[in-house]
Amino acid sequence: MNHELLSIDLNYAQKTEGNLNIYVVELVQSIQSEKGRYVIKRIYLDGLNEKEVANELQISQQAVSKWKKKGLETMRRQGF
Repeated sequence: MNHELLSIDLNYAQKTEGNLNIYVVELVQSIQSEKGRYVIKRIYLDGLNEKEVANELQISQQAVSKWKKKGLETMRRQGF
């Protein structure tokens, strides 16, 4: 699954109620790293871009990209 599809799916899940929303929360919580969870939440659920998240965390945009990639991979392994 590519990043664009995941983004659309997470944005849809955020706006729906019931089991899908709970599933997305569980997937995000499956990311062991606090920073990884934060990056995924801010980008996909809150709609920020990588540069904005990098500024918040005071890290490089490249580091945010790596955290995002790791987080997405964890979510994929969990069955998304």
